Amino acid sequence: MSDTHRCEHWLKVIGNFVEPWPGRKFGAFNHIAITNEAGSKPPLLWVFNSAIEFPALAEALGPDQPLIGMRSLNTVVRRESLTTWHNRTLAASYANDLVSYLRDRPCTVGGNCQGAAIAGELARNLVLNAIDVQGFIAMEWIEVPALPLQATLLFGAESKDYNPFLRNIDPWPAWNRLFVNPTCRILPGGHGTYFRPDTISALAGEVRHALALPKAPAVSDRSALAPETIPQTVATRQHITISIKCAELQAGDDVLAVWECDASVLPHLEVIAIAKTSTSGQLLEFRVPAIAGRWTLQLFLTNPLHGPLTWNVDTLREYRITVVDEQDTTA
Repeated sequence: MSDTHRCEHWLKVIGNFVEPWPGRKFGAFNHIAITNEAGSKPPLLWVFNSAIEFPALAEALGPDQPLIGMRSLNTVVRRESLTTWHNRTLAASYANDLVSYLRDRPCTVGGNCQGAAIAGELARNLVLNAIDVQGFIAMEWIEVPALPLQATLLFGAESKDYNPFLRNIDPWPAWNRLFVNPTCRILPGGHGTYFRPDTISALAGEVRHALALPKAPAVSDRSALAPETIPQTVATRQHITISIKCAELQAGDDVLAVWECDASVLPHLEVIAIAKTSTSGQLLEFRVPAIAGRWTLQLFLTNPLHGPLTWNVDTLREYRITVVDEQDTTA
């Protein structure tokens, strides 16, 4: 089955799930729903996981807040089979339908759990298509792409499997480089409870708070990184040195390396600080992921106070690298 036919199959299944949702449906398979369409506020685009979530959030936000609902691949594709490719493919299809609908209207993009990963890719597509995305909201999901946007990250106070602060993980070094002015807010309760009648008001309040935040300043027009000597094959647990040509590196800059595996949705992130600047370039040393496979490497010029600095160039540039098991290279 071709990629196009595979995506069409997903959309047909999603259209069946979306059919009983309230509001008007659009898209080739009526797989996108919009409610509160007469509301005066900029629309909120949200990728959901189950049937109860869309009507619950629409009612809680009120009739003046247009809500455009899409669905993740939850139960459409087995969770253990999901990869970044799945998320990007579905998000690109959603973006194709939404660009013509939005035109010059501003919007905010969000999603929960598996839907947050697709929402991140959707926001990326819309920004690249010159849509005025005001901000991004991710709930209960930490693995999202770099975006030149104000981001709000929501987690449950009792969500032991999803809240990074309950797993002794400090996400701020990554967040400060993935987004502009990221904010983290904590919801009462645990995973899967936020759309219930007794908890939806708390979620709606946090969504309203995120929608009221000012739009992030425009991404810098600094000169983008010019990497050289990118290897095509590397061994696990090794280090590789990449030469960076950039005449405008500044104190406080760093480089965010984002490794994504073809067989997973879990990226490997690493931040390399720029210790000193040089007009002739810089040699940066990166750790190779510990898992063998086909990986994609992206390098983002970032600043912890301003997020991605040359996002438009960096997000479109990918390096395909095969990571082989270290034992295979020493046998």
